[in-house]
Amino acid sequence: MRRILLILISVLAPLLAQDWPVPPAPPEPEPPEVPEPKWEHGQLQVVISHKFEIDQQTILVLEDMRGDLVIEGSKVNMIIVNERIDLDRYRDMERARAATKELAGKLEVDEKNPKAVYFVTGKWGGRNIEYDYTIKIPRTFNIIADTYTGDIDLSNVQGDLELSSGAGDISLSDATGKIKVKSGAGD
Repeated sequence: MRRILLILISVLAPLLAQDWPVPPAPPEPEPPEVPEPKWEHGQLQVVISHKFEIDQQTILVLEDMRGDLVIEGSKVNMIIVNERIDLDRYRDMERARAATKELAGKLEVDEKNPKAVYFVTGKWGGRNIEYDYTIKIPRTFNIIADTYTGDIDLSNVQGDLELSSGAGDISLSDATGKIKVKSGAGD
């Protein structure tokens, strides 16, 4: 038995001492181009489109979201988050333009787990600022979505799905896989 261990150690020691290549860092999502706010329905509004190409093993994490989430599985090979911000408290274009840069969210890859892509919300705008998100992901995909306030509407997705809302309704349509749903004050 001792002889077998010595043989194993002599064979494995050079392999373990070898310098192994470090896997490349995951690509970072490109920052979106922030368009000019526009007047829509009597208030300033901006829609920012965040896009990131991924592989099927990726998981999208949406934490502490403010506003409604519409998540749809489709024939895409990327994450697309269209973030709409209603800037009702701003009445002039210059202040709305400056605020948009602070209020906009962004996609980030987790350095410790490069398969996890987070949508990080921007600075909270306070009262009279509303957010809504329309999200397209591959049909087979894993997602964790959590909102403070706002509804979650998920459709056409198969995968590990974890959805929670502090104060909003959660609806599922054509969703399959391991599904966990929690709502504090909604249906």
